[in-house]
Amino acid sequence: LYAGSFFHFATPKYFFEGVKLAIKKNPELKDNITLEFAGNFPDEYKPADESGFKINYNGYLSHRECVKKMINADVLWMMIGNRKGSDMISTGKIYDYMGSQKPVIACVPEGEAKITLKEYGNAIICRPDNPEEIADAILYYYKLYRQGELQKTDFSVIQKYDRRYLTGKLSDCFNQLTFPKN
Repeated sequence: LYAGSFFHFATPKYFFEGVKLAIKKNPELKDNITLEFAGNFPDEYKPADESGFKINYNGYLSHRECVKKMINADVLWMMIGNRKGSDMISTGKIYDYMGSQKPVIACVPEGEAKITLKEYGNAIICRPDNPEEIADAILYYYKLYRQGELQKTDFSVIQKYDRRYLTGKLSDCFNQLTFPKN
């Protein structure tokens, strides 16, 4: 599942190339993969030749519906394009993905998103414009899926990103500033 929209600097082009390459390497994948997109998906980014693999375009979904889709997906896909300033991007989507505890194929450049997803520990990091790396990630997760070995991330790993936990930490900081111990 990919949750989000695409723009000229972040397109699904290389992901679709990676899927086609993965199917070329393992033809059985063609009948066993469904690409799911939740969010605005302009026609210009839809592949002219879907090579027979299934694609579901869900359009815009409420946050609640989108989170349900994340929880029901086997693997999630994250995309942040290569452009100036990409290294500073850390979208809210990353934390939604982490909250699902699902494996992530993360097509992200060097920077904050990559650091966070490495800490998450259940993501394969690929360069956003490298179909070969994307294909290898797809095939790796497909192998785990077929073996029944896709892993959920341990909640203790992602707990430090939970808003209640973070709010408590912020509250502790305010208390220390407001009521310092002498």
